[in-house]
Amino acid sequence: MKTRISLFISLCLLWLISVEALGQGDLMIYPKRLVFTPGQRTMDITLVNTGSDSANYNISWVNYRMTETGKFEEIDEPDPGMLFASSQLRFFPRSISLAPNEAQKIKVQLIRPQRLEKGEYRSHMMFKAAKPAAVLGEETTKTSSDGISTKLVMHFALTIPIIIESGDLQGKASVSATLPYEKEDGTPVIDLTLTREGDKSMYGDIKAVHLSDEGVSREVAFVKGIAVYTPLDSRKYTLKLKDFPQTEWYNGEITIEYTAQEGKREVLAREVIKLR
Repeated sequence: MKTRISLFISLCLLWLISVEALGQGDLMIYPKRLVFTPGQRTMDITLVNTGSDSANYNISWVNYRMTETGKFEEIDEPDPGMLFASSQLRFFPRSISLAPNEAQKIKVQLIRPQRLEKGEYRSHMMFKAAKPAAVLGEETTKTSSDGISTKLVMHFALTIPIIIESGDLQGKASVSATLPYEKEDGTPVIDLTLTREGDKSMYGDIKAVHLSDEGVSREVAFVKGIAVYTPLDSRKYTLKLKDFPQTEWYNGEITIEYTAQEGKREVLAREVIKLR
């Protein structure tokens, strides 16, 4: 049965989950990923229409591989060492219609968990707007050199990872970093390499703290939700620094920490860059 939430409750829900939700356009999704650990059979996903118009969404599975640069490539067959979760899960409903400021839960259920071999299974759940994005004003018209116009209408969609952890999975991470340098647009950055070991994906937040020679400490970068998914061994990431003038590039040190978002929020990896 469809769960309907009043305007007041919807606004309270948006305030409570805004940090941990995935949002784009007029759709908010919470949580932004599901992880079935041993013993869990069902989990819920909450969708909220934050717009002023009614919206319809179709829900389906899609499978991706992660590249070394963190991009996703859609695939039909799993790579060596990869396991899809979609065949091990079912969800209801498969399409939804949301009025403005309405929320609805999607129930995701793990089937036959006792038959799963040890390993990490992953697929992405896709929420695709039934109407094209042109309705929202996101329509592009291109005209070729011979005067022929082509109208491109993009369908709005969001995906979130659904992960099943079967058995006692272990994983650990390490991080290596370059010295700060300036990109062509003047942005100070640090190139990171996140390395994963074991049979479990890594997922967490990255924080960089600068400690000056005078003992002054301040955060110069923070980014949420950086993953290294199995079977990928390492991932490259360019970390943008904030308020970090060149006069400080050879002063003190920068500590990079990769911290788990879930559980006890343990530090998964740490690297210290000496700026001398």
